[in-house]
Amino acid sequence: MSEENLAPEKPVEPQAPAQPDLASVLKVFPGSPTKDQLELWKQQHGEIFCSGFSETELFVWRPLSRREYVDLQKKLRTPPQEGQQPMTEFDYEEQVVSICTLWCSLASVLNSKGGSISTLSEQVMQNSNFMPPQLAAAYVIKL
Repeated sequence: MSEENLAPEKPVEPQAPAQPDLASVLKVFPGSPTKDQLELWKQQHGEIFCSGFSETELFVWRPLSRREYVDLQKKLRTPPQEGQQPMTEFDYEEQVVSICTLWCSLASVLNSKGGSISTLSEQVMQNSNFMPPQLAAAYVIKL
């Protein structure tokens, strides 16, 4: 009986299922961005994201820039002029979403369900690198 020199088989790595093209998913909505538009936004903003709250409530958005954040903080902390209302937490959330939303499946961002703006604002802030110190510490590597 001869011995065969068999090399051990390399384990086959499972491949992740192909993700559908975002433009293909969004094309069922009137006025949705094309693949070219999504690529242009990526070039302009570095990153873009899509959040879905239901089959009909989708948002394509970008992170908040440092300049935009500073400007919003100044508005939040500046006392209102005579006859004006101070900026509230809800106004702040709406401003963040308004600034960062590139496209929305709804006629208006403000037509969304009650918690969508607050949740989306939180997602924008987290993906703009605003996070609790404990989470931020997880990204630190000692060299």
